[in-house]
Amino acid sequence: MDNNNYKMKYLKYKTKYRNLKKQIGGESSIYICEGKRDGVSGCRKCCKLHFNNDQIKYSKCVNYCMKKNCFI
Repeated sequence: MDNNNYKMKYLKYKTKYRNLKKQIGGESSIYICEGKRDGVSGCRKCCKLHFNNDQIKYSKCVNYCMKKNCFI
């Protein structure tokens, strides 16, 4: 594969990823822990990692994570 072709594809996908991240709210989005529920404390661990200083976003993150991944 041509090196320039590889770089162009990489830059294209990198731009696409950044745009997608902006659409869903970036790294600070409360939806970042979706799918982390493990039956014990997966949601709380993930949300605490991302929202340690913001109690409101932490609570929203945990609530969303627990409801979204409900098995019942």
